[in-house]
Amino acid sequence: MPIPSQAAESPGQRPFGKGPAVSLFTLGTMRALTGPSQLQEVLEAAVAIGINHLETAPAYGQSECYLGLAIKRLAIKPKQLVITSKILPGMNLAAAKEQLQRSLERLGITHLNNLAVHGINLKQHLAWALAGPGAEFMAWALGEKLVGQVGFSSHGSPELISAAISSGCFAFANLHLHLFDPLRLPLAQMALARGMGVLAISPADKGGQLYAPPALLLQHCAPFQPLELAYRFLLAQGISSLSLGAAKPSDLNWAEKLANADGPLTAEESRCHRKPASTRAGNAWVIAIAANAANVCPARIKCRFLKCCGCAIWPLATTCSAMPKSATQWQVMPAIGLNNTMPVHALPVAIASRAAP
Repeated sequence: MPIPSQAAESPGQRPFGKGPAVSLFTLGTMRALTGPSQLQEVLEAAVAIGINHLETAPAYGQSECYLGLAIKRLAIKPKQLVITSKILPGMNLAAAKEQLQRSLERLGITHLNNLAVHGINLKQHLAWALAGPGAEFMAWALGEKLVGQVGFSSHGSPELISAAISSGCFAFANLHLHLFDPLRLPLAQMALARGMGVLAISPADKGGQLYAPPALLLQHCAPFQPLELAYRFLLAQGISSLSLGAAKPSDLNWAEKLANADGPLTAEESRCHRKPASTRAGNAWVIAIAANAANVCPARIKCRFLKCCGCAIWPLATTCSAMPKSATQWQVMPAIGLNNTMPVHALPVAIASRAAP
């Protein structure tokens, strides 16, 4: 069941852990990196439509530097923004302290609202944060009031994410949550029930490149746009904020239209949401295969169609010749977000289709 959203400070905002309330959409700054003027233009447009939550990281090239310059040039007061930056697990204490100090300098601030341990993907990453140098670093950062709260992002297993949430050491979680991949939704609801903030990582791009949907998906989401339906689905589940990596102001169009759309799904939205998940879609059968010990792809395929990191699917099937002969009619969907060496059996969810009889 969806977790009801708590009372927020103003319309179009939701609580985010122990920190300030955040807008329903978060501006991710990893795509506006051509130069300072590009990020400034995007930031100005984002603030104009009510976005107050900004996500950056040292790993995003010149993002922190450009963002700091843009904030200064636009004369935006620090209290108008909620800024999240990140740190990678595995650093020693001295290196972690130095990186945080440099992030603050680049951003032109003395206090960071949110610091995420970026990529708790393995058990040793979580151990670093809970009992290793990471724990010591986070205690120092919080104690010195350089950071308001600490959270994490993860592309790891549900069990690992659950352990991180249950640890009580984090105030928010950044998770892959998508319209076509509900695997982590119970984890998000678990975090929300504990009073944590939850940021959906890239529901548009790693959610299946929904800004450029195929005809079949458009057909099954009508009269709504797939991206619109994906955003509304997550907001109706009580997710605190949805990340949106904008390269130009027009990339924020849906964020503007849905800036206050935080209510439950309408009857028509619910009906359209069920259609893409149907077991029969037009002339194709669509099935979801949970990748677990009891249901692993027998070919242990390393599919060349998988890209990057995430698990979202869209219905543009491409035949995979590596499938076993007994399944030659099956087609493996491209999973937008996984690198091309990731075996299918490692996917939390794999989607396949075949021609209907």
